[in-house]
Amino acid sequence: MTVEQALEYALGHHPLLQARQHEVEAARARLITAGLLPNPRFVLNTGSPLDREGPTDLLGRLEFTILTGGKRRLREAAAEAEIQRTCLALDRETEQVLAEAADAAVEVLYLQELARLEAQLSELAAKTAEIHRDRFKAAQTTYAATILSALDAGNVEMDRLDALGRLELARVRLSRAVGLPPSERPSVQGQLDVEAVPPVPLERILAQAERSRPELAESRAALRESQQRLAVAEADARPDIVIGPRLRTTLGERGNDMGGRLETDVPVFDRNQGRIAEGAAMVGTSRAMVDVTKIATLSDVAAAYLELRATQSRLEFYQTHVRPAADDAEKTIREVRAEEVLTPSRISELLEQLVRVRVQHLDLRSRHDRLRTRLEILLGRPLRELQEAAPAPSAPRPPS
Repeated sequence: MTVEQALEYALGHHPLLQARQHEVEAARARLITAGLLPNPRFVLNTGSPLDREGPTDLLGRLEFTILTGGKRRLREAAAEAEIQRTCLALDRETEQVLAEAADAAVEVLYLQELARLEAQLSELAAKTAEIHRDRFKAAQTTYAATILSALDAGNVEMDRLDALGRLELARVRLSRAVGLPPSERPSVQGQLDVEAVPPVPLERILAQAERSRPELAESRAALRESQQRLAVAEADARPDIVIGPRLRTTLGERGNDMGGRLETDVPVFDRNQGRIAEGAAMVGTSRAMVDVTKIATLSDVAAAYLELRATQSRLEFYQTHVRPAADDAEKTIREVRAEEVLTPSRISELLEQLVRVRVQHLDLRSRHDRLRTRLEILLGRPLRELQEAAPAPSAPRPPS
């Protein structure tokens, strides 16, 4: 699959996102419960004398509970705030799943390319070792040079085998990231592409992050929910009123009594102080967590952007200064008569330097691709759109 197909599959099949979607549905169901009125109560009592003969009394009443303090409205508001928070939590989880899937896919791309690079270098080292062996048999080189080239070839081959093992582990990670069983270990089509980062000011990056980051919106929604829960706790301190008609009759005799019933608690001792104090504390906690989340989120975005710019500078330096020298070194090693201009130890050093430089370049490309992908997921839009959205500079006013 391609990177885009991996992300699409994760969105549609990852079980964690399906679980979070069910949590949103559960929060919507709690909104229905919050808006329901209390059911009326029907009570039927009978009474008969025990120490004397007499008729049986039958007493019935119908009770209706009248909510006071706007409890129903406040509970609905709290449930709506919970729905908003769970929806934003789903957005945050979705973004985390996409970020993990994208990072895993880029890692597979990196290790696939690393395995190909190590195979090319291993072939080059094996060819050099074979030339040394042939010349040693012809008494044209030393035994030490022959052993050194064989060790170099063995080290490069071990690096290639290590890259293949890491590639299998990366495919297992990709399977887990997109919601596939570990028996299916997909490969990733494509290659690591380095796209230059446009010169966007850091302030604009942070402003976009503050607008788009779901964890910031989630923390603010959690604050609103805690405030609504506190309002519900304060409203619950007001006792509800129970009213209803009442009928009394004596079985076997004429005459019925009818009246009414009014019932309410007298809030002398329990005025819901504990829940109100708890709700006030939760409001303070949520307000502090908004600041914590803002600092952490904006710091992560700033660090990713600055590291991306630094990685791009290193890549530009490599393309300008290091790559020509690495190409010349590889050309020299591949020449059949390299020993005529280089000593065997120098050829070994060149091979070691070439391996290190090529792998370092691949690491830089992988790091650049990972950082850019993660940053664009964090910002919710490509970086080039932020550059295009920049306001045009105002023309200077002519002198008066």
